[in-house]
Amino acid sequence: MSTLTPELGLSKAQDTDDDADYLTIALANSLSTLDGTFNSTTGHNHNGAHQGGALVFSVLQTTSINFANGAQINPGASGNQLRFVSTSVSFSGGVSVDGTLAATGATTLGALTATGAATLQSTLGVTGLATLSGGLAVTGSASTTLDVNVTRNLNVTGVSTLTGHVLIGGTWDSGQPLSVSGGIVANTFCYQRGSTTYRCWDNGDFTYSQAQTPNTLVQRDANGNLGDPRIGGQVVIGGSSYTFPNVTGNMGLWRYVKAWSQDLVINLTNGTFIFGTTQYTSGQYTLLNGNSVSVYCDGSNWWVL
Repeated sequence: MSTLTPELGLSKAQDTDDDADYLTIALANSLSTLDGTFNSTTGHNHNGAHQGGALVFSVLQTTSINFANGAQINPGASGNQLRFVSTSVSFSGGVSVDGTLAATGATTLGALTATGAATLQSTLGVTGLATLSGGLAVTGSASTTLDVNVTRNLNVTGVSTLTGHVLIGGTWDSGQPLSVSGGIVANTFCYQRGSTTYRCWDNGDFTYSQAQTPNTLVQRDANGNLGDPRIGGQVVIGGSSYTFPNVTGNMGLWRYVKAWSQDLVINLTNGTFIFGTTQYTSGQYTLLNGNSVSVYCDGSNWWVL
């Protein structure tokens, strides 16, 4: 009786059998058993005990690998890229890519570290730390529950919605949603103080000018005086009447009034009206046609100068 192998029961020795029995029976059966292991339907596989060990490849050359759930790994024509062609690829652990990672389906990663470029044409979800020293391009949506560290440029062509704080260019955080230690360039307005009511301007928006120029600030000299002031509404020419402003709180106010084409009634509602050496109380006074007065307010009186 021949000695049998432990796995497939192949005859490997004659023992006391004669040559004819061994060649026609034992060896023939062994060859048939061995041949059957290569049958595409009933042959062995690598899924369990006595059916072969794990497959380990130093170099795997193939155009496509199909999984039972329908996913495919396609290295592409060049053979140096790993491409997932599937509606969903999920990794519960970390994925480290030194070259290019390209996924056309939804990709969920526990952690992502890419020293090269990562291109995703669908959704990217990262539940762990995402560290990118290369580029990340996402044409779908990208979400993460933890940190994202980018050592190169981050370009966003869509809308970036930030619910936490943003710290740019430094380590100081004011506690507001956006903290910028560098410069800000805005095409419209730049708001501060937590309200859209207050705006920041510079000399590109309001400039100093003593000329009658729109939207300019009035400049004072070293003594605090205005140089060649032009104040709208200070000159009154013609009409039937004019009422002087309240003297209270209007110290330094000037008014130039001239009666033209008719007499003009001057109404003084408070304070006094000082003309020459005479001080007049509040009331109505008539400025004859052609006459004029130049009046200065000291906060209590209107002085005719």
